[in-house]
Amino acid sequence: TTTPIELIQAFMDTTDGNNGDDEELKENYELAMLLFNNTHLPSDLTWSAEMGVVDLNKEDISWGGKGRITIIGDAAHAVRPASGLGGSLAFEDAALLARYIAKSNTSSAASIEEQLRAFERIRLPRCKSISNDQSIRAELSYEVEFGSVSGWDPAYAKWVNEGIDSSSEPPISEMDVLADLLSD
Repeated sequence: TTTPIELIQAFMDTTDGNNGDDEELKENYELAMLLFNNTHLPSDLTWSAEMGVVDLNKEDISWGGKGRITIIGDAAHAVRPASGLGGSLAFEDAALLARYIAKSNTSSAASIEEQLRAFERIRLPRCKSISNDQSIRAELSYEVEFGSVSGWDPAYAKWVNEGIDSSSEPPISEMDVLADLLSD
């Protein structure tokens, strides 16, 4: 089994050191190694079947992170590709995760874990709502004419477009918006 540390080291071994960009790469590598070396559970740094894409359509789900490891983007919450929202959610994950990491005391494993779990708790309702909305819309478009599926409620659209600065919970449920079509 190849570990993430081994992959990073292999990549670093391919750099020639003659490029000006390599200084930034070296700094990023040193930061990554510092984080890896401060990981309290080395087993967290191997590929794990316990961490996988979260099915956001299930009722009782959790984000999928463990210890000082979290997942973002499609690894955490795959969204139907037709929506175009998967990339947006991944960028939101990265921006919000950076905010939470900045709040943590990086010398304390407990502080980092607390911030990662807080990030996951705040992201889950938003990602779940958007994923469910897109799944429902995709299924409905197969059952009724594509143009018959109504657009987003204005309050929901505003919430989606506000991104990470919006509340984690949507102002209206995607089920409520599509209730008429779902009842048919």
